[in-house]
Amino acid sequence: MSARSALLGALAVSAGLPLYLLLDHLRLLPPALRDRPWPFDAVVLLATLGLARIARSATQQNSRRIAALLGLLGALSLGALIAVGHFSRHRLPKSPPELPIGEQLPDVTLPDQAGRPVALASLRGQPTIVVLYRGGWCPSCRAQLTALTPVVARFLEAGVRVVGISPDPPEIAARFRAELKLPFPLLSDEELRLAPKLCGPSAHCELVIDRSGVIRWGALNDNWRVTARPEAVLQAAYRLR
Repeated sequence: MSARSALLGALAVSAGLPLYLLLDHLRLLPPALRDRPWPFDAVVLLATLGLARIARSATQQNSRRIAALLGLLGALSLGALIAVGHFSRHRLPKSPPELPIGEQLPDVTLPDQAGRPVALASLRGQPTIVVLYRGGWCPSCRAQLTALTPVVARFLEAGVRVVGISPDPPEIAARFRAELKLPFPLLSDEELRLAPKLCGPSAHCELVIDRSGVIRWGALNDNWRVTARPEAVLQAAYRLR
């Protein structure tokens, strides 16, 4: 009885938040499971219910106490997974009031790093993250885009777009993109038609656009060290599919 309780207790604890965080750290969780880790919840819940049943049916006082204690640990493990996996890990800070939240992304056409024209209206149909940055010379911009690179692939595969926009001409954007090995396009806004309108004086902001082209969330990125985690922003965009 005690060995069975120990097995279920270990399953209830290790298959919950620790396994979820480990797989997320290794970038093995698809966005759907990262957003709503129901299989992890189910395993922990079943193990905890099994421990409760053992505690009720145990004839020895010692076995009953062990099973009850492990059941309590399982319940705490489930609560921790729900709190982190379903809520706090994906929470975004409130958008600054100066950003045009709720407005449509302007319908302009800009050349990408290869000089091909890209209409921003063509981004509709999928949630999109737009990073407006000052240029490849900007250290905080480079740091922000570099931070996106290792975590963005699974979200791109799941239908989230990411686009960078700067005043850099296409040839400089192409070199910058190759240097940082960015897996998403960079558009050139040499006439600064977008940054002042969308970011204000900052000229450096990050926006989450829904499928219809409406700006749903944003952050000013003057200080990249205090911006939202890239995974949280990507997950927020994924939820808009």
